[in-house]
Amino acid sequence: MTALEATKVAAFNIVEPFKLSEPTKAAIANGIAGMATSLCSQGVFVPIDVISQQLMVQGYSGHASYNGGLDVARKVLKQDGIRGLYRGFGMTFMTYSPSSAVWRASYGSSQRDIWSMLGHGNDGDGSIPSQGTIVMVQGARGISAASATSLITTPLDTIKT
Repeated sequence: MTALEATKVAAFNIVEPFKLSEPTKAAIANGIAGMATSLCSQGVFVPIDVISQQLMVQGYSGHASYNGGLDVARKVLKQDGIRGLYRGFGMTFMTYSPSSAVWRASYGSSQRDIWSMLGHGNDGDGSIPSQGTIVMVQGARGISAASATSLITTPLDTIKT
């Protein structure tokens, strides 16, 4: 979340001079932030995947046996160095970053449109929506983002597979 918020603020500052609409700025900034978030999270999850995959295939013909995850990490580091723990990082990033970028861009940019449809625009009436309305808007944003993400990334995932 730190990477998401820090990158989103920086990206908003970068796109500000381009005189784009507010939803477009939000989509771009959130998309960039989604990719940065994916990069950071893959830095943690790829080594975990490498370790868990080694544990899954241990004992099969040609595969080593291990005494738990730390043993896998130690042996991979000894044999291949730090690069061994990040085997597959590029492909994983290329797989997950478009999904993260599209989801964050859709989620971030849909807010203004949904609130406008509900009559909570920039009219300055100062009314505060109910807790139920806020939850409904967040749910609608999530559904909208998931739909856009599936529409765009499913063909990419099919090609990758």
